[in-house]
Amino acid sequence: LVEENGVGESGSLVDEDGFPRADVDVPRVRQDRNRLARLYNDHKSLSAEIEGAIHEVHAGSRTERSDAAPPPGRPNGGGPTPMAVETAAPAASTAPYAVVDEVSPGSPADAAGLRVGDQILAFGEVVASNFGGNLAQVAEHAKSRENAIVRVAVLRAGEPEKLDLTPRRWEGGGLLGCHMKKL
Repeated sequence: LVEENGVGESGSLVDEDGFPRADVDVPRVRQDRNRLARLYNDHKSLSAEIEGAIHEVHAGSRTERSDAAPPPGRPNGGGPTPMAVETAAPAASTAPYAVVDEVSPGSPADAAGLRVGDQILAFGEVVASNFGGNLAQVAEHAKSRENAIVRVAVLRAGEPEKLDLTPRRWEGGGLLGCHMKKL
């Protein structure tokens, strides 16, 4: 956002009488501020996603190190162990953190096969270990993956199942067309 006549990110767009300032292109400044806010939100979402992936990698490497003996020539494990990280479909946790309590007919969730009563084990990178207790985290992840496949792991009648859900705009509200509540 270019600092125009002292306006910047938070300067006033109205004069002391409450009228729009004549020396400022108010629509352009509002558009720039809106774009900046969206960029801040995108950055926050990506940072949270990266942090979750890092936690997952470190949790996996801690488990690996405790389960296996250190390789020859490396006492105490001797440093980081190379491992493949698959961010598109993380290993599903065994603990569900949410349950689906509504699925709208014709929605992306319905098309993916999500059903009422399915317990969510993983929604993309959002798993029980990095779920912060707020379902907005799932909504943010869906928004960041709009029109891209998200791997969803559910527990259905005690059996784990994997579904491919594509968050997208549809005639109903939201990108998923379902409602969840946390467990």
